[in-house]
Parts: sequence; structure tokens; C-alpha cells
Amino acid sequence: MKYMASFSRKVGIVALIMQLSASTIIGKLGWEKASLVAPLAMTSLALLFFTAVSFSMKRSDMVPISLALTIGTIQNIASKVTKYSLFDPLKEMAYIPMDPEAKSKGKAAIDVLGARLGRSLAAGSQQILVLASGNILHCAPFLATLYLGTASMWMGAVKALGKSFDDENLDET
Repeated sequence: MKYMASFSRKVGIVALIMQLSASTIIGKLGWEKASLVAPLAMTSLALLFFTAVSFSMKRSDMVPISLALTIGTIQNIASKVTKYSLFDPLKEMAYIPMDPEAKSKGKAAIDVLGARLGRSLAAGSQQILVLASGNILHCAPFLATLYLGTASMWMGAVKALGKSFDDENLDET
């Protein structure tokens, strides 16, 4: 309970700081680069986390396990904060140039189908891997591969959408 209270407090403090600086970040970086902050932060910390988990499986002392816990906590805080302060507003900005019908259908597809399907597939994949390997630690390399693949697709989608925004802005001038 104490850990979760501390975690929630840290998320709140960092989220407040990020919320106050989000418009500056978006203004300086632009839509595409600011949209890449969340997946890049999450992925770089996830790589460190999965590396620490891998080392903890090979050693019997507590140092790698506590390191994995610390990195995992920081990664979780970073993912929540970047989602609240950058991802959510930037996702809404992506709908601005759309016509009303496309905006309505796009939001419904992403918010209802995309989010729920994504969570279901992630949870299902994790359960299948745990059942197949018998242990969450043994399936960590596979989860890392799935994580990196998903993050790569996310960053590719951001770049493609960013390019289409650039092309659209060029067409308007």
C-alpha cells in the first residue's frame, strides 16, 4: 500500500510538471517530434527494464531485482505522465484537420475499438506466453520483443501521420 501511495504521488508530481510544460514542448518540437516523446521514453526505459530482468534471472542476489523494480517504476511513471500530458492532447490534435464525419468515425474507431482491442491482445499475448513458459520471468524476452515491435509500429505510425500533416500543410500554402 505504501509503495502504491508513493508511486501515485510521484506520478502526480511529475504529471503536474509535464502538464505545465507540455505546450512549450509541443510548440518547440512540433506535432511529430512531440508525439515521439512518449514511445521513445517508454521504449528506452523498457529496454533497461528487460535487461535488468534478464540479469536478475542469471544472478541470485537482490541487486538486479531491485534495479529491475526501480527501472520498472520509473518506466511506469514515464508512461503514465507522457500519456496524460503529451499523448492524449496530441492524439486529439490529430483529428483537427479531418472533416466532421471522418473525425467522428475516427475517434470511435480509435477510442472504442483500438484501445480495447489493444489491451485485450496485450493481455492475451501475455497470458499465452506465461502459460507456455510457466513463468513470467521466462517469457520476458518474448514480451520484450512484442513490446519493441509494438513501439516500432507506433513510432512508424507517428512518422507517417506527421508526414501527412506536413504534406497537408504544404498543400494549403
